[in-house]
Amino acid sequence: MLQGKFGLSLTLVGLLASVYTIGSSLSQLLFGYLGDRLSRWNFVALGPLLTGLFMSSIGLWPSYQPVLLALLIAASGTAMFHPQAAARVGRWATGRRGLMLSFFSASGALGFSLGPLLMALFIAHFGFSRTYWAILPLIMVVSGLYPWMRRGSSAAAAPAVAARPEHRQLRPLLLLWGTVVVRHTVMLSFVTFLIILLVRQGLGYVVGSVVLSGFLAAGAVGGLLAGHLSDRLGRRLLIVIGLGLGFPLSFGFTVTTGPLSFALLILAGMALQSSGPVILAQAQEIAPANTNTASAVVMGLGWGTAGLLVVGVGRLADYWGILPSLQLVCSLAFVIFLGLAYALYHEERFRAAQPSECSPKP
Repeated sequence: MLQGKFGLSLTLVGLLASVYTIGSSLSQLLFGYLGDRLSRWNFVALGPLLTGLFMSSIGLWPSYQPVLLALLIAASGTAMFHPQAAARVGRWATGRRGLMLSFFSASGALGFSLGPLLMALFIAHFGFSRTYWAILPLIMVVSGLYPWMRRGSSAAAAPAVAARPEHRQLRPLLLLWGTVVVRHTVMLSFVTFLIILLVRQGLGYVVGSVVLSGFLAAGAVGGLLAGHLSDRLGRRLLIVIGLGLGFPLSFGFTVTTGPLSFALLILAGMALQSSGPVILAQAQEIAPANTNTASAVVMGLGWGTAGLLVVGVGRLADYWGILPSLQLVCSLAFVIFLGLAYALYHEERFRAAQPSECSPKP
């Protein structure tokens, strides 16, 4: 809708997604650091409200630049919410961290998947200039949750003193960050350009939104399944399976047509997003005294780096077309992931060989 309203190139469309993602990532590191040292349950309620307020105002702005500013402010609300909420879910999940974080991630994936469809129907009925009415359900939810979160802040508070991340924790966290970057670059490329691609192929905006919603909703199912299995089979195995299947399936969508193409897209969404809660759980287990910061690294910093790369994907799409650009992104992501998976395997072996922190010292 913004592309048609302002006559945007695909590069500028990609910049919209990048501004939101990058803005969220940079401030997530700050809020994650503060969350390890301060109790900020009000951030969990007020963050989504701030995001919703500025996202729902998108249709009001008369030019491209105010839209960029609104997205940047909305991103700060996302940053308030994610590290603190994910860390507290992890602390509540005694022995079932993967499953509980998968519920947390699946809820977000479900809401994210409903967004394109609901907004397409909303805009078709009320018009693009009245998107601000979409914030009303969020206001009702937050007004009910905020008092409960204030009362529960003491039970879910972060430790009073958080230890500094150890040097030996940095390498595995960086490997997980790299894994998130390649995964989310593919995900965000599809989220940003899929509807435009399908409209150019002759499908309507509403139909394209339904397809995108299906792609994202499949991720909620994949995340729940992978989170539960990771508690039993191990995090690394589920990450390798999910992304090892996700990138080829995504590529398969770009080289097929008809029902097979859409079936591969749904399976790709399920496989790619299945790794999300598993990576988050593993990051928190690597740095148990800094769960907010670890969550911010794999969510905020990882997503933000991917958002920056999507500008380049948009640039490629302007010159080569959307399909060839998506094919290149999927192929490169798969090759890079193979190297990351090899490094993660050896990192796991190295960590297993080290003496436990609880082991007696000579």
